Amino acid sequence: MAKPDKLGHQEALHTAYIMTCMWSDFIENHEAVSSNPELKTQAERISEALNDFYQAVARVTVEKFARNVEEP
Repeated sequence: MAKPDKLGHQEALHTAYIMTCMWSDFIENHEAVSSNPELKTQAERISEALNDFYQAVARVTVEKFARNVEEP
């Protein structure tokens, strides 16, 4: 398997963002979930985990590929 490049990391970041938005829009905020305390709690935990994953991918991407830009 090839070593992931910058584009691969950006793709993973973008896909994590889409999945996070879809989870929030279509599951976590669905009336059947938000009106049930047990389901709401579990959905919120999953949402938090997805957000944490998104942040982790972003951090790794920046650490691996950010350019050192010197200010003038």
